[in-house]
Amino acid sequence: MIELMIPTPRAPLVAAERKRLGAFYTPERLSQILTDWAIRSASDLILEPSFGGCGFLTAARRRLELLGADAPKKQIYGCDIDGGAFEFLAEALGRPIDHSRFLHKDFLETSALEDWPLLFDATIGNPPYIPYQSIQEKTRKDLIQRANIRGVKLGGKSSLWAHFLFHAVSFVAFGGRMAWVLPGSFLQADYAVNIRKYIARSFSDVVCVLMHQRFFKTEGTEEETVVLLAKGRGDYSSESAITFHDALDLVGLERIIFGWESGETVGQKLVGRPSLLSVDKKIARIYGELEKDNACIHLGDLVKVNIGLVTGANNFFVINEATKRAAHLDRNDVLPVLSKFKFAQGLSFSQYDYDLLIKEGERGFLISTAKMPDEGTGKKNGKKLVPSKSEKFGMRPAMKGFQMDFFQS
Repeated sequence: MIELMIPTPRAPLVAAERKRLGAFYTPERLSQILTDWAIRSASDLILEPSFGGCGFLTAARRRLELLGADAPKKQIYGCDIDGGAFEFLAEALGRPIDHSRFLHKDFLETSALEDWPLLFDATIGNPPYIPYQSIQEKTRKDLIQRANIRGVKLGGKSSLWAHFLFHAVSFVAFGGRMAWVLPGSFLQADYAVNIRKYIARSFSDVVCVLMHQRFFKTEGTEEETVVLLAKGRGDYSSESAITFHDALDLVGLERIIFGWESGETVGQKLVGRPSLLSVDKKIARIYGELEKDNACIHLGDLVKVNIGLVTGANNFFVINEATKRAAHLDRNDVLPVLSKFKFAQGLSFSQYDYDLLIKEGERGFLISTAKMPDEGTGKKNGKKLVPSKSEKFGMRPAMKGFQMDFFQS
């Protein structure tokens, strides 16, 4: 079982708590668009493996009713580890809740044809976006071993969504469909390569759409959204080529889906580095020409490029000038840091650019834990920076060695 602290609210989770649990509720219209595509007939059986706020379940009920289903609620199944989700379920589909169809259980502990004695015509949903650091080590190893048994190599840094997606494939009936809302790491992360290959071997036709619209900014994240649509479930000896497209908004997404279903050729094949696919074609062409030029070399040949420092509590460790002054921290207590890559516009980032960010109130200081002051000097020097309860206990392993009593109230 995934070892996480799960609250059981009767009201929607606050943004910070949703972010900690990886629970970002899908906008209603996006849920309906994907559900309308996934459900094709009035007799379809639907599974939502992590139903949360029940947006997809509500969309499924509407779709089945529109198609003329006699008892649409009985064709919908789901699973969620959060007891609070069942309050949303009662509001969405009514009481009493049929616990043979809706399991209060970790989806990753379920088994196809055992927990539910059937396979599904469609699985739909938005899996939890929980990073690998928040998954217990034993659980990570068990999940990786499960994937290895089925010929899929997932590294130890795979986020929880990857394991959800992999596991969900086994619940789809022959010829069935999947419609999922995934993070941008589906295209960018190294561990996602084998997940994409597995999806391509498991379905006859797959398209993924990178959405330029940020759906979860109000949830406290600017995570990119990728819509994954897969149809024709089967076990294929070779991989189908995943087709990539991008859309500015939901209107664009609907056009892509309509064209795809109409037999049109949409997007381009997903080969090589996925990051280039979202780049303007003219820019990609110029880049390709430069890459072939013997006078040019890759940046990676000169420097080691990393994703950055993981603090596990950025709101505490990464601060702006006002917070630094209020805490009476001097320049020896902090390190300059580029807190967001979007601040580095263009080919260079100078001291002038950094100073301008600080002047505008952006967070550009990382609290340094390289050298702790002598015991008791926190009060003596007037340093004051007290973490909240969530920051004290919600830190990632990378920063567990940090001594909280360095900052004394």
